[in-house]
Amino acid sequence: MGQARDFCSGLELKQHLVGKQNRLQVHHIFPKSRLRDRYHHRQVNALANFCFLTAECNGPKHIGNRLPEEYFPDYEAKHQGVLASQWIPFDSDEWTVQRYPQFLERRRELLAAAANQLLRDLREGIPAVEHLESSSAPEFLDDEERELAALDEWVVKQGLSSGEFRFELPADPSSGHPIALDLAWPEGLQAELTEPVALLLNEPAEVVAAASAAGFRCFTDAPSFHLYVLTLLGESEEAD
Repeated sequence: MGQARDFCSGLELKQHLVGKQNRLQVHHIFPKSRLRDRYHHRQVNALANFCFLTAECNGPKHIGNRLPEEYFPDYEAKHQGVLASQWIPFDSDEWTVQRYPQFLERRRELLAAAANQLLRDLREGIPAVEHLESSSAPEFLDDEERELAALDEWVVKQGLSSGEFRFELPADPSSGHPIALDLAWPEGLQAELTEPVALLLNEPAEVVAAASAAGFRCFTDAPSFHLYVLTLLGESEEAD
């Protein structure tokens, strides 16, 4: 099989692609926001749910928050073989949220087969596809993760502690699964001086409730979190 191709353009994803819109990004094939209410975050962020796309294709003008069943048929019709180039199962029944676990299982099989073929080729001296150089390394952050990273960076610039991404609470007794918080400060923004804080963007109510029960003060949007931090800084300055 040849190199992975961009869904939107049909072009091979190579290191010489230039320009901001051609920068490679890691795309959630099934958008996180469409899975959260049904599946555990470890399933949502499974390796088999990732593929590479250009920033333009991954953006709201093209794929955005759409489900595979909505965009796979169009791009395969325009660029025949583009799904196979990214080791996407061709059974359209597996492109639905309801069949997401089956999609993951089948794509893992395809990825494993491709990896085994690559190893055989290397053993036989067949050149592998070109590697991506660090200058064109793909971005592993989606819009929400970029927002969280920017907020954490802003907090640090205020002289406060950096948060912990995907901070895990103890396992939920009902499901047996740990609950991950988007961005958390378990010892407070001022370590051991302020209350535990969690920033939870687009998370279901049960995650917010679990974090609150664990003693975290929860914020579900950037403006309220900004206000809290600025208020905290004002109180700290007055105390000094």
